Amino acid sequence: MGGDEYDRVGNTSWSHRDADTAIKKITTATGIQTEGVTIVLLYQNPRVEQWLSIFTQKIMEGSSSDTAFGDDYEEFLCNPESASERIETLETAMNPLLLSTIYINAGYNVAMIDLEGVRDAGLMVEHVIGCEILGGNCTDGWLYNLKTEDSLVKFKNYHEREDNAKHPFHSLTIGDIQDLERLLQLRDCNYRSITDHSNFRLLVATPMLFRSKAF
Repeated sequence: MGGDEYDRVGNTSWSHRDADTAIKKITTATGIQTEGVTIVLLYQNPRVEQWLSIFTQKIMEGSSSDTAFGDDYEEFLCNPESASERIETLETAMNPLLLSTIYINAGYNVAMIDLEGVRDAGLMVEHVIGCEILGGNCTDGWLYNLKTEDSLVKFKNYHEREDNAKHPFHSLTIGDIQDLERLLQLRDCNYRSITDHSNFRLLVATPMLFRSKAF
């Protein structure tokens, strides 16, 4: 199981959709012990890239058929109709080390995948999960028999779409973006110790991950 819904953990404005509660119901119904559950979280570095991706997704969801965007970053962030959702996203989806802490404190295992490392290694997240988490039969980080010419073309097209989907922060200066990046990294630093926990695994990590000046 997966999806953004599993980022909704803790005392959020959508507390009735708390993922920890949902997982507890599943483990109770299936009889699976908490130590048999692994939560997979993604870490995007630079951190601001993840925020930009969320912004882009929301913009595209509201776009018209001619791909014109319906709002800008200021409205995305400050619109009172969606302000509480933005705050919750900053506290959950944009705070993967806090999510790791919550899940580990609940007794689960956490595997965090460094997306920058995945790209640098020329892999796909789905194959990393299949190989490293599910223990599939793999060759060079690809699930057996799935590294075909067609899959490589889809892999190339996927990353091209990902790159082209980025919608710039028009209302932010370069200095603003740098400040935002540092703030996000400093917040991650607050939860850095969780990466030393025995229930935490970091997969396909780049050598410089967690080694910025903020840490």
